[in-house]
Amino acid sequence: MLARGYLYLIYPYVPLLIAIWFGWNWVSVADDALITHRYVINFIEDGQPYFNPGDRVQGLSSPGYFLLLSSIAYVIPLGIAYKIIAAAAYLVSGIALSLLLPEPMRKYRLLAIGIFAANLHLLYWYFSGLETFLIPMMVLTALLAISQRSISLLILSFGLSVVFRPEAWVAIFPAIVIGIYSIQDGNSRPGWHSSRTSVLGALALLVVVYATVSVFIVTKYDNFIPMSVQAKSIMQFPWNLDRIEIFMSQAIAPINVPIPFGYMIGVVVIPVAAAYALRQNRSSPFATVVRPIMASAVVFATYLLISGASTWGWHFAFISFAVTFLLISSVTYIATKSKAWAIPAIVAVVALSIWSGIDYGNARNSRIDDFYVDQMQAAGQFVRDNYDEGSVVITGSSGYFGAVTRGLEVHDGAGLVTPEFVRAKRENSTVSILDVIPWDVFVCHRDPAPPVPVTSCLTSGSQGRLVGNFGVLWVIENTR
Repeated sequence: MLARGYLYLIYPYVPLLIAIWFGWNWVSVADDALITHRYVINFIEDGQPYFNPGDRVQGLSSPGYFLLLSSIAYVIPLGIAYKIIAAAAYLVSGIALSLLLPEPMRKYRLLAIGIFAANLHLLYWYFSGLETFLIPMMVLTALLAISQRSISLLILSFGLSVVFRPEAWVAIFPAIVIGIYSIQDGNSRPGWHSSRTSVLGALALLVVVYATVSVFIVTKYDNFIPMSVQAKSIMQFPWNLDRIEIFMSQAIAPINVPIPFGYMIGVVVIPVAAAYALRQNRSSPFATVVRPIMASAVVFATYLLISGASTWGWHFAFISFAVTFLLISSVTYIATKSKAWAIPAIVAVVALSIWSGIDYGNARNSRIDDFYVDQMQAAGQFVRDNYDEGSVVITGSSGYFGAVTRGLEVHDGAGLVTPEFVRAKRENSTVSILDVIPWDVFVCHRDPAPPVPVTSCLTSGSQGRLVGNFGVLWVIENTR
């Protein structure tokens, strides 16, 4: 009987464990994650938390995540350390989801977690090496804190999310506001019960974390606000149909199946799921979870569209997370109404999620493998072997290129670690980094191949000669 009891507690989480195993072995590390990895390697091996040796520029998007990853990678290999963090975050998210299911829905735990695990688009970004997973995980823990009336857990969820992923507050704040409002709707559960000791303990922990990160930044870097944030703030994102199309295609990525009219399937499935979820919300105790997540997704999606952050696909991990909750809410609603016709609908939702997720992830993995291993890495090795240590190289992908050129001074074409370029860009939006800093080599990305690579790649104020070609990459040496 005891063994059967343990089995009952464990079996709903089997899909989580399968997904973790799959994501661990399937996902290729993302470009921006490799930027953080170069910081970590330099910090562990040389004691310098810099992208370029001796260059006190903070180009990290999350100093908190960097410190966490560095502490783990100091003990175990970096390639395993970031996956352990991702696996732990994914497991925490799945368990929090299970705990958020109200008592009448507990018998559907396996179904709910199965739908969560079937969203391979979300799984992909959890294991990409980026800290993006912290937004959905912290939203879940914040909602769990609200459902449990735990002030201390709520303080930690919001406080730590801002440290580890600054824009997380855009998603987590509306979720907290709507979540607290939702539990006031005639709910008879007891009030907030955190003791003074636990609240003070949570606040003290936040103070320690904030102080540690702040002291680290002040003592190690010359800029408090990450240069990556400053660089992105000066980028021009014109409003046009292409921008809206990118946003929409990313938003429905969890159900964008690779068949004719597959896009339309996603466009239809998500609103239908939202309609079912809203209909269920009228009487379901799950409303206190779904309402905040839907409101949070709307606010965060608006932020992505207005700010131009929709250009970077990893931000849509949170939108994908919200879609998962719509599917969980609508499918469980269908299951409670009619078990006979619910089975095909449930199977279809899970199958579409897995199919579209695999297609999305395989396409990104293929791009990473082709561009990084076959081209960018080859170009990096060529430059590393033919130019002296300390040579200044400008490239369009500092993550991929920088992973194999630690002895070179690498600058991203967007200015992610180049304060001089960001300042110049504020004064003149058309200026090129080639005209701002002295450079030795420029790795130019042009696809399709230009008729005259040097002329196509360089600005009017630059001169150079072509010294290498690797697929869509053109290696140009400065001759001025």
